[in-house]
Amino acid sequence: MSGTCASYDSSLGGYSFKVNFSSDSVNYMRVPILTFAVENTTDGTCNLMVNSISEGSSIIFGGLFFQEFYGKFTNSYTNTTAMDQSTTLYVGRNSIYSAYIGDEALTPGVNPFPVPPDSSSLLWLWITLGCVGGLLLIAVVGYLIYRNQNKEKTADTSNIDYQVTSQQEELKNE
Repeated sequence: MSGTCASYDSSLGGYSFKVNFSSDSVNYMRVPILTFAVENTTDGTCNLMVNSISEGSSIIFGGLFFQEFYGKFTNSYTNTTAMDQSTTLYVGRNSIYSAYIGDEALTPGVNPFPVPPDSSSLLWLWITLGCVGGLLLIAVVGYLIYRNQNKEKTADTSNIDYQVTSQQEELKNE
């Protein structure tokens, strides 16, 4: 994004990713978008370090995520075949962007991403363009037929005139 990351604090500061866990349908994490904002030192722009993900795919949280959150990882090795790992996440003490973990109910905000226009609202435009195109095609074909018929009449008329003239000259000669 053009401009520094600090210039987007007011506009992006209210937007967050909401992360739910399949094992717990009540609790969620609110990860502020600015958590992933990184200043580009070469040109002074702000980069959001987020890649697109598809529905149902895994999410990888990296170093930027762990600047806002703290993770406690516990490994249990009871034997060589039964290994267990658990994670407990907390909001970091030095969280900058109001990260959250809990079950607070929030009303959904306005979608910040542009929504493509509804194609059904442009149906009248497509119908009009189709009708105009059809009329234009009919007019061009009609003109070509008319022009072709005029050429044939002109050619027939000149032949007839010539033949009549020739017959008149023969009558004069007799």
